[in-house]
Amino acid sequence: MSNSDAIAEFNAAVTAKMTDGMSRQEAIRAVRRENPALHQAYLEASNPHVDFGAEPPRRPTVVERAQIVATFDEGVRVKVDASMDKLKAVEVVARENPTLHAAYIEVTNRRPRA
Repeated sequence: MSNSDAIAEFNAAVTAKMTDGMSRQEAIRAVRRENPALHQAYLEASNPHVDFGAEPPRRPTVVERAQIVATFDEGVRVKVDASMDKLKAVEVVARENPTLHAAYIEVTNRRPRA
């Protein structure tokens, strides 16, 4: 099935459900449940840039997240203790270890908001 065929067929199935009185959201759910292969073909056709077979990236464990934060914070503390401004210290630590900085941003942005 070509990409355009998958999209057209999925949309036609949704439209048919909607003519039976379902909302669009209900129709999409019904088509997805009744024909998972069509839904998957539609997703792949609609999102050609996504590798649906790829393993999702593993999220760090709680201990790993704590270690990432502690390591970055320790690097900043060492710079501040050496009389560096805190903002400059964060900048320097981030530049010296961009991988650690990216991991730090990732884990701190995932923290639940109170």
